[in-house]
Parts: sequence; structure tokens; C-alpha cells
Amino acid sequence: MKARGLNESGEVVGLFTSADGTTISGFVIKGDTVTVIDDPRKNAVNGTNLEGVNRKRWIVGVWDDRAENLHGLILSPDLSTFYEITVPGSTSSPTFGINNSDRGVVASASGSYIHCDSRTHPAPKCQPAENSISAEATPIHVPPGTFAQYR
Repeated sequence: MKARGLNESGEVVGLFTSADGTTISGFVIKGDTVTVIDDPRKNAVNGTNLEGVNRKRWIVGVWDDRAENLHGLILSPDLSTFYEITVPGSTSSPTFGINNSDRGVVASASGSYIHCDSRTHPAPKCQPAENSISAEATPIHVPPGTFAQYR
């Protein structure tokens, strides 16, 4: 088990490898509850890592596809919606940190970016720099009860 992020409320995110060594999953610890997080597209995913959490409980991380490309993700505070982060023209876009203004750090094969998407984070409004390329987010809704919770 590897803790990777901590917010002011004591919520911890990270990753662990299954006992048989075949699966890498993310986790969220809040109080005495541990929630196991896997990207919902199981057939395309090699592993899920959670890397950071902000005070509003937005979580960022990475999922690894079968071709070993790293993809960024943002997970909603209620753990119901994954937003995949993509960078145009890049097959890799891991997202490693998020600040309390809901801006994520994306390290793609074509360069580093700040993810700021007004569709997923309406306040504060995002103002991209002139001539910049924005990382984009696509929502993937997760059915209730998808994630395992342990107390």
C-alpha cells in the first residue's frame, strides 16, 4: 500500500497491489472507511493509481491501459464520476496533483499542462493562456455501489 495524497481533513489517497500481485487499485481512506477505486473500464485498464486529493475532495490519478499508456483522471468528491484527462496529440496524460482551486497537474508525452476545465470545475472559471492547448475531460459515470468499501 502506498499513500500518495493527503488533504486538510485527513483523507488519504493512494494505491495498492492485490495479494496475488495481479491488480493495482486506488484507495481512499476517510475516517475509518477505506474505498477501493478501479477505473470503470475494466477491460481496458491495467491499473488505477490515486495521486492527490484537495480540500473539496476532488481526487486526481492515473490509469494505465493495456498498451501501458498512462491516462489522467479526476474523480468527483462523491466518487460517482470519473473524468478522463486527455491532451490532444498525446497518448499519455497522467495527472499527479490537484490544488484547492481544482487545477490538476498533467504531465503528458507532449509537455506539461494545468488541467482547468470549467465543465467539471465551474468555479473559479478557467482562463487558459493565449495560444495554449488545454487538457480536456470526458465524464464516465460510475453506478452506485461499484466501489468496495471496508470499515
